[in-house]
Amino acid sequence: MVENVNIGVIGTSWRSELVFLPVRHQHQCANLIAVCGRNQDRANEMAKKYSSPQVYTDYRKMIQHANLDAIVIATPDDTHYEMTMAALDAELHISCEKLIALNVDHAFEMLNKAEAIGVKHMVMYTHHWFPNVQRIKQLLDDDYIGKVYHATFNWFAEYARSDDYMWRFDANRATGILGDLGSHLIHMAYWLFGDIVAVTGHLGFDVSRKRTDSSANDTAHIILEFESGVHAQFLITATAHVIDNPMQVQIGLYGQKGTIQTEWLPDNTPVQLSVNTQQSLSDNRINESTSLIFDDFMKNNPVGVRLFINSIINDQTITPGFFEGYKVQQVIDAVIQSHESGCRVVIESSN
Repeated sequence: MVENVNIGVIGTSWRSELVFLPVRHQHQCANLIAVCGRNQDRANEMAKKYSSPQVYTDYRKMIQHANLDAIVIATPDDTHYEMTMAALDAELHISCEKLIALNVDHAFEMLNKAEAIGVKHMVMYTHHWFPNVQRIKQLLDDDYIGKVYHATFNWFAEYARSDDYMWRFDANRATGILGDLGSHLIHMAYWLFGDIVAVTGHLGFDVSRKRTDSSANDTAHIILEFESGVHAQFLITATAHVIDNPMQVQIGLYGQKGTIQTEWLPDNTPVQLSVNTQQSLSDNRINESTSLIFDDFMKNNPVGVRLFINSIINDQTITPGFFEGYKVQQVIDAVIQSHESGCRVVIESSN
């Protein structure tokens, strides 16, 4: 059994600081020994703040010289493939932000190489671990609402209402809201319902962005068909004016014996979960409400980075990993193809 894990983090953004850089405080067996960022001053600041002895501005030099066991890739989407392949050349365990790649061919290559080498790999679909989502999975596995007929997944956000440059909405670097928020919901649906066999998608481009000649989508409408017979509809947007909150997530599952609905807003607001069934008149409804503070939840539960470290120490497979990242990328590519062709796209089966 591995006793300690030496970790290097690539990326010094607010997201990296929120989720990844406090790794030493999240797991007693984790050693943050290197930080890498494009900006030397910012990298120095983060290394000092989180007690990392080594600082780099070149991730290849960090991989080569820092004596790492594992690496966290917390950078824009267009960098993930090259960074991952370099880390795999060094046989490092990898935690990678979603999306793992910009196309399905790269995602498949990353998955195959990681599996062939035998390292641990994880993709940060953070909503996978949320208590209400885990509860939904449990209820489905217990057949609580019977066969699911259809489902709805909505995510409303407003952070792309201005025309300021954001790499997430630069089509040369990312896949817009489809990849940024949509990938969370696509992964969630795949985890709940199984293989996706067909996709119909329409992408919206509400706001033209500064400093890019190719704006990525900021709204996505998607219909997914599952091998299990479930049909799911998605609306994801970053240009909605969400009253009193910067974003809102709504999920509904409608089955043979009942309905599951859940809704959540940003930090420190109630996460609502309601289940209504036809099992009996006296016991036909469950209402649950919890409060979720994102950074506290990620730091104090065996999820995210803590799960990644545990999997290395205990030699366990992680979900979600690169396989789930590959399955999501299949859908992302199919949505784009469907939008461009105006046609339904069938997804090739894969194990």
